[in-house]
Amino acid sequence: MEPVKVGIVGVAGFAESHLKSIKTCEEEGVTQLVAAVIRNPETRQVKQEQEQILRSRGVRIYRTFDEMLDAEKQTMEVVAVPGGINTHEPLSTRALRAGYHVMCEKPV
Repeated sequence: MEPVKVGIVGVAGFAESHLKSIKTCEEEGVTQLVAAVIRNPETRQVKQEQEQILRSRGVRIYRTFDEMLDAEKQTMEVVAVPGGINTHEPLSTRALRAGYHVMCEKPV
């Protein structure tokens, strides 16, 4: 079975927990992180560090959500949305309408 291809919106804050879980699933061969949105990496050291780590693993980095959704149509199957509560509904809805499955924190 091929691993499920995952993209994530953000890499800081609670997204770090998602990244850890995705990495565990990668080690088990069930997922592969293929893309991440990192907005404004210059604003936080953790974002810069995560970007370097992810790029070294072959993860494609995008600066906007729409850019990732458009570019990954042929590869990505699931979008993880670990952002702030106010972003859950609009980001999840956009990903679903674009044909992706969504992992979202509560509340949606």
